[in-house]
Amino acid sequence: MLVLTRSVDQRIVVGDPSNPLGFISVQSIRSDRVRIGLEFPDDVPIHREEVAYVIASEGGANTYRRGGGRNSGATP
Repeated sequence: MLVLTRSVDQRIVVGDPSNPLGFISVQSIRSDRVRIGLEFPDDVPIHREEVAYVIASEGGANTYRRGGGRNSGATP
């Protein structure tokens, strides 16, 4: 695991810096809560860990996509 230290409004580049897959940014820090921003293409699934476990246990079908639609498991 890579552990990085960032301050509010600083970003992490994911992938090749000349053609990044996406970005992770620190939005705010309050007490023991950190808000992060994830900037990735709509076709990259992003889930909280507890939601990912539920999706995996259901075989990955019928997951919600960030665009608001349902993913039937078919390739877009």
